[in-house]
Amino acid sequence: MLLLAAALALESADLATIGAVGSELERSLGISHGQLGLLASAGSIAGALATLPMGVLADRVRRARLLAASVGVWAMAMLASGAAGSFTTLLMTRVGLGAVTATAGPVIASLVGDAFSPWERGRIYGLIGAGEMAGSGFGFLVSGSLGGLLSWRWAFWVLVPPAVALAVALWRRLPEPPRGGPEPARDPPEPGRGDRSEPARSDPPEPGRGDRSEPARSDRSEPDPRDRSEHARVRELVRERGIEPAPDRIAAARAAGRSLPAALRFVLSVRTNVLLLITAAVGHFFFAGVRTFTVVFIRGHYGLSPALATLAVGALGIGAFGGVIAGGRLADRLLGRGVLDARIVVAAVAMLVTPLLWITPLLTTSLALGLGVGVVAATAMNIANAPIDAARIDVVPSRLRGRAESIRSLLRAGAFAIAPVVFGGVADALGSHHDAVGVRDAFLVMLVALAAAGGVLLLARHSYPRDVATAIAADERAAGDERAGRDEADAQA
Repeated sequence: MLLLAAALALESADLATIGAVGSELERSLGISHGQLGLLASAGSIAGALATLPMGVLADRVRRARLLAASVGVWAMAMLASGAAGSFTTLLMTRVGLGAVTATAGPVIASLVGDAFSPWERGRIYGLIGAGEMAGSGFGFLVSGSLGGLLSWRWAFWVLVPPAVALAVALWRRLPEPPRGGPEPARDPPEPGRGDRSEPARSDPPEPGRGDRSEPARSDRSEPDPRDRSEHARVRELVRERGIEPAPDRIAAARAAGRSLPAALRFVLSVRTNVLLLITAAVGHFFFAGVRTFTVVFIRGHYGLSPALATLAVGALGIGAFGGVIAGGRLADRLLGRGVLDARIVVAAVAMLVTPLLWITPLLTTSLALGLGVGVVAATAMNIANAPIDAARIDVVPSRLRGRAESIRSLLRAGAFAIAPVVFGGVADALGSHHDAVGVRDAFLVMLVALAAAGGVLLLARHSYPRDVATAIAADERAAGDERAGRDEADAQA
């Protein structure tokens, strides 16, 4: 978990660095808000093009080694960014950097889905996502401070040593879990271990009947919250509500693993997954704009020095960090109390409340009021992250998660690519190239899209339960097919 969080932290630190030294880059290279946005977007554009191939690799090769190699190449790209002598050269290095960072999304989603049970994925994703917030904080505070004191070049170079160290750690220490997670049904489980005392199955469950071969648990009014067995709590909630999977979707999931086009068609036919992808893309779009232009806005709107502006952004980062942690824990706690669609509800409410909170920091000229409400807004904005990520894993069969995540990474990269350019272009259109009025107005315009995304996410409450049941049944059928294949091979041997 810590290694995966560190991988996200490095990627986020790099993206935050552009925003942290944005004013220095504009003065040193003589560029506008729009060109600064293009620098932040260039890597994401390249990442979008490389995402699908990386998703295929994540489903077929050793994921730990793939991630380690990508981080090593990333370190070399950071060296080149700091050594760039012009805007064009720096832009080209950012393009090369983005192609490498496309690896992180599919690999991390695939590893999380196989290493952790659905019962705890919200919390785990929250902790891993906290690495992204920590990386943004490092980029703003450390890289931004070095950029102001020495040169913007050092803002990039300071990230090289931790990147090299992480590449070595990933290569040596990151485990490679079996795809589909552990298979406790292969051997008789130990008695007295809660839900793990179910008898071994030799045949896959009948489609549409979930996992009803395990002992009945009607004598227990509440599940043991410590029960972490694979699919245990989610299976129980699905069964209690009589939610049936879609048999045709189970067959489609089996066929989808044979090729990339088939896999993409399947994951894009899962209604809940599509709604989650739309919502996440809008959230990433807004976050990318905030990350790129927050320092520029704070310095211009509140009249702060670079050092004080960096500290103010650090306070917002603390709020964002708390939101990432709290969102996953809150959703998992509600899931434990029987709210099957808790992840959808928590994320949707957070996205609907966030635009209302951001209005005050954007309009007030009081630093104390703006910063105080801004911390709360940053917290609310990031509460949705972990529940959305965990919900996407819930509705996709385990053997398709790498390719499914490549679509999410593609949209994320596209949002990160478009947002800084759009924000910068709108800011230039609504104000001058070097004031905060245009940036403020651009933020206000984009808040409308964020609120609309929260409304879209509420629609997923209707399809989420059945999509979860179908994904569980598809995994059970695939596991049964694999066991039958092994038994047949053993018999032939």
